[in-house]
Amino acid sequence: MSNATRFLVIGAGSRGGSYARAIKTSTNGIIVGVAEINKYKRDAFRKMYNITDDMAFADWRELVTEEGQQKLKDSGGVDGMLICTLDHMHVEVWIFFSILLEFAL
Repeated sequence: MSNATRFLVIGAGSRGGSYARAIKTSTNGIIVGVAEINKYKRDAFRKMYNITDDMAFADWRELVTEEGQQKLKDSGGVDGMLICTLDHMHVEVWIFFSILLEFAL
């Protein structure tokens, strides 16, 4: 599966679970990481998609830290992120990641 598209899901609730299932069943993509504040949901999601402990984050903000960025690089990186937080939180998440993308380009 080295050619598989690698995804990280931010928010492991019903929306994140639905998108992850669709990726797993309908594409060659794989879920390689999750960021979820609820430990029970995070752990269940991690187990369901065989996500390593170091790629299961308690908060999406961990991803924008130097340590979080290093974990992403060490894991082989991600090709896409699914923002599956509550609707009113999407903008905040996107702003942080768009800034990272700007510096990466």
